Amino acid sequence: MKEKIKRVTKNTYFKAKKLAINVFDETKIRWNKKIEEIKENKPKAALRISLYLLIAVMLLIFIISFSIILPIIFKPFYYWHIKPYEIDEKYFSSGQLSYEQISTIYSNLVHWLLGFGTNDEFTFKTAIEPLRYTKDGYEHFVDVRNLFSLAFILFFVSIAVLTIAIGFSIKYKLKISIINIGFYSMLLLMFVLIIIAILASQDFNAAFTKFHEIFFRGKDNWLFSPNKDEIIKMLPQEFFRNCAIWIGVNITFFFVLFVALKAKKSIKNIIKYKKLNSEEHQAENA
Repeated sequence: MKEKIKRVTKNTYFKAKKLAINVFDETKIRWNKKIEEIKENKPKAALRISLYLLIAVMLLIFIISFSIILPIIFKPFYYWHIKPYEIDEKYFSSGQLSYEQISTIYSNLVHWLLGFGTNDEFTFKTAIEPLRYTKDGYEHFVDVRNLFSLAFILFFVSIAVLTIAIGFSIKYKLKISIINIGFYSMLLLMFVLIIIAILASQDFNAAFTKFHEIFFRGKDNWLFSPNKDEIIKMLPQEFFRNCAIWIGVNITFFFVLFVALKAKKSIKNIIKYKKLNSEEHQAENA
């Protein structure tokens, strides 16, 4: 029995070693080819590097903006918080609000934040009626509206630039691998995301405060008084925490997607490399 285990372990070791050597050889061959290409055509290589960087940046912007936009436009995500966090049991200046009233106010607010209608105070007041608000509260939501607009602009610009850049690389046969770009870009993004997640999990309140200090620099109008800016009673911190978690899940999905695509591509290349080696070996023996 021990001999059998040793034999299986030995075979597994040699298989793993052979696979690692194949991967190393394949990577070495590809890099040698790239070096030769750079030597042969420096202008084309410079163009490829520029496109690599452009696509990497635009891909990250697309993934981040898309991940942020989803919780914004998917209103039912908020509705699912109303009952569990007893938002419909809180008291406002006009008394308790029903589930339907809270849903309507939130829907109107999001509609306004997405840029529908003018950003004047009267339109904002109409959107959140019958809730009380202050001038500072209104001005903060104008800032939030501008951030939302920026997220959508970046989303659509990234799609346009990616389409043009990828189309350009195909037209001029620059052989740019979107899978490789996505894989390494997502590795970097996931590293940053994990650090943020660790810090936020220790003290979400501090992370929430730091977020506002970064994106609303020099302003303190986001510090609401629940009795003066009643909209904050409808937006518990747990809702924002869950939005942050959903954004993290969205980004993780893209990471897993590119890891799977990269693994599939690597396995395909290894099989192709083995096949070529086998054919060369047969040709030598013939």
